[in-house]
Amino acid sequence: MFGSRSKCRKRMTSLVLEATRDFLVKRGMEAECSVDTRLSQEGPGLDSIAFLELLAEIERHCGVEIPERHWGDLAEMTVGKLVDIVVRR
Repeated sequence: MFGSRSKCRKRMTSLVLEATRDFLVKRGMEAECSVDTRLSQEGPGLDSIAFLELLAEIERHCGVEIPERHWGDLAEMTVGKLVDIVVRR
């Protein structure tokens, strides 16, 4: 069971990174990112609208629904935190 959880996390990490990179490329932004990349001005520079668009893209790409309570978390959000949210769904 532990192995399948680890596999699931790796798969979700890959999916979230892929969705994030695709999203950034479509907007002409720097697509280099890792699980430690902040999504706010310290990273690629997403504003609050772009952040919500990214969340919607990740929902579609990963087949999950990200709870509304995370919609305002841009200032502290990293790609890794998004992976955590997706894995818990």
